Amino acid sequence: MDVEPDGTSPSSGGQSPPMNWIVYVLHCSDEDLYTGCTGELDDRIARHLAGQVPATARRRPFELVWYCCFPDKYTAYRFEKYLKSGSGRAFLWKHILERKKGA
Repeated sequence: MDVEPDGTSPSSGGQSPPMNWIVYVLHCSDEDLYTGCTGELDDRIARHLAGQVPATARRRPFELVWYCCFPDKYTAYRFEKYLKSGSGRAFLWKHILERKKGA
């Protein structure tokens, strides 16, 4: 892929791709978790708040309880998929959410 001196791709119209991809976890009003992945966390949270994400539209309000940045979308999506698995949900509760309770 060609890169301009300012770090943008010529085919991107001069816009830089996100530097980080973010896996995030929301604690929803139904007491369940929603795990997602995005290149723009603020925009994605705004879409959740506006009810534009079908998976969380009826589960508002919610709280952003955790997020983590990854260098590329492939790694981020793999980790999101892991967190949605049985062992990933156990990892999330044991190593991330339980520690937040104690903090």
